[in-house]
Amino acid sequence: MNRCLACLVIPLISCTAAFAARIAPPIRAQMAPMPATIQAGQAVDIVLDRYWRSNVKVDQAGLHDNKKSFPHVPHLIEYRFELSVGGEYELQGRYTAETASPTFLTIDGKPQGIRFEKAEDRRSEWVSLSKTRLTPGKHWIRFTSRYVETPFPTVSGLRLVYHGGQNPAPDPEPPIVGPRPSLPDDWSKNISRKIHSDFHTAGFIRGIGSKLDGDAFGKTLKDSGINAICIFAKGHHGYAYYNTKIGTRHPGLDFDLMQAQIYACHKYGIAVWTYFSIAPDELYNSTCDQTITDPNDRPTDMQVDVKSSYVVDNLWPMVTECVRNYDLDGLFFDFPGNEEFVRETVRLVKGIKPGMVVAYNHQWAKSRDELRGLDVLELESWRHKQPLYHWQYYARYARGAVPLTAMTIRFHRSWGDFGGVTNEAMLRVHAATAMANGCLLTIGDHLHPSGQLDPAVYERIGRVLRDVMKIEPYVTGSESIPYVALMRLKEVALMGVDNPCHALLDSGIHFTVIDPSQDLHPFAAVVVPDASMVDDALTAQLQEYVENGGRLLVFGKPSAKLANLLGVEAQAAKEAAYINIDPRIFPTPPPTNLYTYLDVAPARPLEGTDVLAPLVWAMNHGTIHISRRQSPPSDEPSGLAAITS
Repeated sequence: MNRCLACLVIPLISCTAAFAARIAPPIRAQMAPMPATIQAGQAVDIVLDRYWRSNVKVDQAGLHDNKKSFPHVPHLIEYRFELSVGGEYELQGRYTAETASPTFLTIDGKPQGIRFEKAEDRRSEWVSLSKTRLTPGKHWIRFTSRYVETPFPTVSGLRLVYHGGQNPAPDPEPPIVGPRPSLPDDWSKNISRKIHSDFHTAGFIRGIGSKLDGDAFGKTLKDSGINAICIFAKGHHGYAYYNTKIGTRHPGLDFDLMQAQIYACHKYGIAVWTYFSIAPDELYNSTCDQTITDPNDRPTDMQVDVKSSYVVDNLWPMVTECVRNYDLDGLFFDFPGNEEFVRETVRLVKGIKPGMVVAYNHQWAKSRDELRGLDVLELESWRHKQPLYHWQYYARYARGAVPLTAMTIRFHRSWGDFGGVTNEAMLRVHAATAMANGCLLTIGDHLHPSGQLDPAVYERIGRVLRDVMKIEPYVTGSESIPYVALMRLKEVALMGVDNPCHALLDSGIHFTVIDPSQDLHPFAAVVVPDASMVDDALTAQLQEYVENGGRLLVFGKPSAKLANLLGVEAQAAKEAAYINIDPRIFPTPPPTNLYTYLDVAPARPLEGTDVLAPLVWAMNHGTIHISRRQSPPSDEPSGLAAITS
């Protein structure tokens, strides 16, 4: 039997999808003139009488009535300019702040931090506001503040000081990493048994946190074996659960709930993360530039535009506020949407606290490249997603690129099912599946609006986690041993490999999901789920792999070069037919004739190729339908094969 096995009967369903996401059209603005050449150390003033935002001209002080167009941004100034020379620039300003008025500064949508944090008169000197690298072209600077009770600082001058580095190369992308160098080597041990305490709470609910007993809260978690928890800073409704000066605290909350939870958990040695919903929320839905639009200018579901007012003026300032003011161990971002948002948010957080763990919900990540710079990736799943399968292919693809946490839920049905609790046996199976894939474990709960934990729920969780603790030392930091590689061929959702993944799992075969760029030689066999996506470069790679003793299993219609490697001649698509399975494939063979139901891509075997499943045409092959659902199989050989070796 040859080393190449070709399964050529597959549904010929088009999998091509074209989507060209683009940023919403930029806001029109006049540009301040810039010189064609500039010397190192030279300063260029930005013209301050040209402020534009949503086609609304701003007065000399930089203020205007935002209540209609930007109700959540009381104070906003935006400057637009154009550079003819790229390089390293320092933004300097002259200003007067009558009172402390913390203001968020962004350049081209990238957060630069908070300025104007104290009352001072700096009209007579140039103050450094930011240092950044700029390329030739159009740029914009934005100052935003939500402090409605304090006057906005008066900016009397802005200038850019050139520091050389003409037309610099873009910042190098961070490498694919696990823990950041700023984190201790064993940091992940502190989050190996985490509770995700959901708290999406509608604005009409009152008495938020009214029954929170900090000591009982922390003790319940500790007694259950929990060593980390994710509490809420901002949920899907848009409300904050801490004393924010940027966002809107929940109207039913009259104290700093997040601070109380942090204190209660740290008292018992429990690490605390806080949660940010990235999906455009109910409070901010009056602005229209939150998400990336499709080619028809329709907003995409969760593809957040990093240059939108929602991110720049609301979300990032709230993140900055929490990282600066609270003793947090980590941040968790839900529905981040795209790689650009992840990259810029990591840069923001690490710039303030390098040791802060930054985690994301996995649902945005579609390739290993998109895992750059993450500390940990959460694989969220629950009953309707079949976590026993769902975790398997996501974890087997992402592990090794970044530490992973598998998140299940304690609910019987889905999130917020307060009346249902997952039975203990199912919770144990989910925990075991997570650990078998080298993942840390997170269990999702939903805290009651009153702030009380359900003791019965945590008793059940505790019984499971006590067994998890016994296995933990063998899982934390473990590595997968290469055996079978399941190749993912395109940067699309991993659902493209879910069926072969299920087949390998049900067969008890250990496997790893890989990209074509990864080395094939450590693996005993490689599975290619769709031959139509294999290009010439990958064909050459597979040829070299087979010549060096590797085994290859290929599904689908191959190209001419790949077909030659497989020992077949690819044929045009045909209508559904029957196949006969050779007993060498299955010790207990299935029925003699199996119907494919959908069109097939058969092959003509070349000399020396072993046919393991010949193709059998139906009696009505090429003619009219003659039976109820399909025509019976004929006795005439087709000369074509469904499976070869």
